[in-house]
Amino acid sequence: MKKVLTYTNLGIAALALITGCGSSTTTTLGTAGSSSTSSTSSITSATTTTSSSSSSSSTSSSTSGENLLPAITSSFSLAGTRGNVTNSAASTSIVVNTDNLLKVTVTAGSAGTLTVPGYGFSANYGCVNFKITVEGQTVVTNTLSTGLGSDSDCSGAATSQTIDFSSRMTTGHGPVTVTVTSNDYDFDCMSCRTYPWLYGYYCNNYCPMDLVYKNHTVNGTLSIQVNGTGS
Repeated sequence: MKKVLTYTNLGIAALALITGCGSSTTTTLGTAGSSSTSSTSSITSATTTTSSSSSSSSTSSSTSGENLLPAITSSFSLAGTRGNVTNSAASTSIVVNTDNLLKVTVTAGSAGTLTVPGYGFSANYGCVNFKITVEGQTVVTNTLSTGLGSDSDCSGAATSQTIDFSSRMTTGHGPVTVTVTSNDYDFDCMSCRTYPWLYGYYCNNYCPMDLVYKNHTVNGTLSIQVNGTGS
């Protein structure tokens, strides 16, 4: 019990340190030149599919005799936007080349360690969603499961989702920037159910999904299908 309370107190201390602003990073893949983008407040619909099995990479495949390259994959680790302290970016961008095909699959990952120096433990979550932005269109993913089990309200949800942005690929668009931004998770709910005495044994107020704290990290993987690659 003493060990549990020690780590709990560390978690509460970490939450009390939350101050500061978010930032973003850009990564260039393929032959495209480097570029940067800012998040947009426009949230619109797009064609999506979900999968209950996660995959961080794609192998070469063949369609109608055409040899395809693997999909472009990239792992990410993001801070949040809630609170006041941050030591990590809340969004990251990847620049790719394509013609008229762009499908982005995002797969949820488990929590990383706190971004505050000296706190080497994770603020675990079981449910998470992200914002994906391409060519001025922002889509919030469905609630995705990290597979952490019974303490999570989304244990039966898919671990990944594919969003089809191909309709945004207009003639002469040039290199395309794909941005992923942290959004909501269920850390508060998971924490309350693990240590209910710290929350007055009443977790209903803490169980809706809420914005990620700036000193926490949420992880995942992007898999991007463009012309010439498999899914």
